[in-house]
Amino acid sequence: MKSTGTVRSNPSLMSVSYGWEKPQGITNKDLLRAYMKGRMDEKNEADRIIKKQFFDNVEKAKGIGEHLYQEIIDNQQIIPVMLYLKPESLTVFKYLFIFKLEDYLSDKLFEVYHILRRKKQEVSNDTFRILFQNTPNTDHLNHECLMADGFFFRYEPKAP
Repeated sequence: MKSTGTVRSNPSLMSVSYGWEKPQGITNKDLLRAYMKGRMDEKNEADRIIKKQFFDNVEKAKGIGEHLYQEIIDNQQIIPVMLYLKPESLTVFKYLFIFKLEDYLSDKLFEVYHILRRKKQEVSNDTFRILFQNTPNTDHLNHECLMADGFFFRYEPKAP
């Protein structure tokens, strides 16, 4: 009896019978090997794309941080003691601005929050988002702990 090539009705046995040919000399092992190679190539390409996006986003975040650092100085006449950057994910980056205690407690910090919020709205989208945290520079601030928490990048302005 010749098969019509229809799919069997039992979903656990979903297979098309007859009508398909496999070239001479190609084994099931060859098919599996080709499939696995395709999967690896796909994974390698996805990894390459993810790495590129991550490093592009890191550079973008670093540039935004430099700009914000200068904008805070220009608009508020307070100088952040330090600025750290932490990649939280492929697309999310957190800044930690550290201010002198007297600046941190001053009304100028409210304006700093406005600058930061405005920049967040300006640059955040589906593939890139920024977050902010501000803290005073105290004797209890442990910079090694900040590094352990993922704040790997530290901004120090270059002298003119």
